[in-house]
Formats: sequence, structure tokens, C-alpha cells
Amino acid sequence: MVLLFDSGAFRLSAKYIQKKGNVWYFRRRVSVGCEGLHRDVKGRPQSVLYFSLKTGDQIEAAKRANDHAKRQDALWDNHLSSGNVEGVDPKAALGRLEAAGLKPGDGLRYPDNPLIDRFIEALIGGPFEPFEERPAPSPQSSLTLDLLMGKAIPRTLSDAKDKHIALGKGPRNKTAQQQFDRAWSELLRVCRRLITISYAAMSSVSRA
Repeated sequence: MVLLFDSGAFRLSAKYIQKKGNVWYFRRRVSVGCEGLHRDVKGRPQSVLYFSLKTGDQIEAAKRANDHAKRQDALWDNHLSSGNVEGVDPKAALGRLEAAGLKPGDGLRYPDNPLIDRFIEALIGGPFEPFEERPAPSPQSSLTLDLLMGKAIPRTLSDAKDKHIALGKGPRNKTAQQQFDRAWSELLRVCRRLITISYAAMSSVSRA
């Protein structure tokens, strides 16, 4: 953990970053049970993630590390729940691509890359014979495939929440925070259910 700011009653620190030379690096242990999601260039499961954040600025490194950590948290939560959660999570989809060394749109940019085919097979099962019908992917896998093939990354309610708090408009006391959290949880539950229904309907149409 790296201390970013310390003044009076306020202390701000960042996890998962360390400096090597003039560059900041990301270092984090993979959650137990999720090692197989992350593999090195030789295809071996990783228990520790370690890579350059490509910046020498401490604050920028902390921001980038936070983005990586949020995607990883979403991916690991989804994986450990075996996909038995309501709705789909764009951060989990982005985390799945990142764990495989891929980026949104790589399916269009590098259609002949064997890594793409292996990733799709791992995502929906396989390999399949040319005459075999592939099973319909789950809503979460459908979103991951959409991003792989260049579709726009959905903007989420969490993005709006983060912006709301960043503007200083979040709850200002314990009671307000509890009320906010209850309302937020209910809103997410309803919206995730609606998104799941929407993706299931689109999958049915695509199979028809």
C-alpha cells in the first residue's frame, strides 16, 4: 500500500501499486479459485498479476490501478458465483478480455488470430465441429463477445454513481449513506433483471 496524501485527519493510500525505477507497476494476488482466468504468454495460470502501469506519475498510477482492480473484482465475483447473478456487468466483461490479453474490438482487428478462437471456445465451450450447433452463450458471455467484436461499451449506473460522488453530491452522514445504499441496491436489482431479460430475448431471436 502506497501513501498518496496525509494531512490532519485525512489519509489517502493506494493498493496494488509499486514503483520500479521511474515507472509504477500493478501487483495483486489473484483471488483463490480465479487463477485459471489469468494466464501468462505460455498459457500457464497466474496466481499473481504483475504488469507496468506505463506511467511515472503516482496519482495517475493509482487511478489506472483502481480501474484494473474494479474490472478484476467484477470478473472474480462473477466467476465465483458461477454466473448465478442477476444481470450482466460490463466491468466483468472487460475484465474477462483483459485477463485473456485481449481488448475490445480485437475480434475485428485480428480475425485470424488463433487466440481469438481459443478465447471464444473457452467462453462458450468447445471446440466444435463445423456441423455442430454452438450453444447460446449466457447473457454475460454475450456481452463479452459483443465487446470483443467491437460493439460499444455500455455506460452503466455505476459510472453515473461514481460521477455523482466525484462531484461531491454523495451522502454526507451515516443515515444518509444507509438510505442511499438501500435505494442503490434495489435499483441495481431491478435494472439487472431487466437487462437479463433483454439479453435472453435477443439470444432467442438470434437462434430463430
